[in-house]
Parts: sequence; structure tokens; C-alpha cells
Amino acid sequence: MDDMFAVDEKRLSSVEIVVEKVKELLISQKLKPGDMIPSEMVLAEGLKVSRSSVREAVKILTAYGVLEIRRGSGTFLMSC
Repeated sequence: MDDMFAVDEKRLSSVEIVVEKVKELLISQKLKPGDMIPSEMVLAEGLKVSRSSVREAVKILTAYGVLEIRRGSGTFLMSC
């Protein structure tokens, strides 16, 4: 018997949406290494996710070496 509540497609979490958007901007070269990314509030409003989701995505991208947080200056894409 099939589960009538099963979802066939995988939906992205809010954190995954932010991570994917940053990757998309890098691939399309709209953001380049050394560029500052928009503020937490701007990203949250633009992507229609919570600020905590943006914070978590930034932590993940920082751990992967994609972003660098410079206290007092902002968050930047890492240079190669």
C-alpha cells in the first residue's frame, strides 16, 4: 500500500535555498571572489527566508571556505 502522504519531489530547506543561490551567483559570475555579499537582512528579504536561515547558510559556506566573515566589514567571497 502506497503512503498517501508521500512527497515525490524533494523540497529544499530555507538554508539550502540560500546556499544554492550563492552558488548560482558564483557560477553565473554575478559575484566574484573578493566581492562582499549582501547583508543578512537583504538576503533574508530577497530570498523570503528567515535571518536565522541566512546565518546558518553563511556558517556552512564559511566552513566550506566559500565565504569569509570579516568582523566590522562584512561577509566576502573567498579569493582563490
